[in-house]
Amino acid sequence: MIDKWIGHTTPQQSITIGIEEAVHFAKAIQPGLSFSKSLKEGKTIFLPPTMAITFMNKIQVPWLRESDGLIHAKQSFDYRKRLAANHPYLCTLTLEEVFAKPGKRGLMTFVIQSLAIYDEEDLQATARTTLVLPERGEVK
Repeated sequence: MIDKWIGHTTPQQSITIGIEEAVHFAKAIQPGLSFSKSLKEGKTIFLPPTMAITFMNKIQVPWLRESDGLIHAKQSFDYRKRLAANHPYLCTLTLEEVFAKPGKRGLMTFVIQSLAIYDEEDLQATARTTLVLPERGEVK
């Protein structure tokens, strides 16, 4: 019954990614990166471009509450400004589309959602992701 949430947007939530979390994420996707000099000099640590997807994990998402598991299938990003660590952003998540397709092990439900990231009232970035909920049954 996830489709009853189509068009729904979560309440705005404040999300801040700390420097340690940003550095850990960056090193995980590009081993060998060093932030020592930037940290010593007090420079802004910018979030890796794909890190915006982690904002979604920090939002209470009512349409995924009953999911037993999911597969992250696809993502895209649009930045108006780089996002910085230790900076609070206001975020919303919208369920855009739900559809089903047969898979090898049964029906798979595809969930397309979009994330909007604001600095106060100014849109800074958007991210769009497709999640797959395997064997969820019919979309009703």
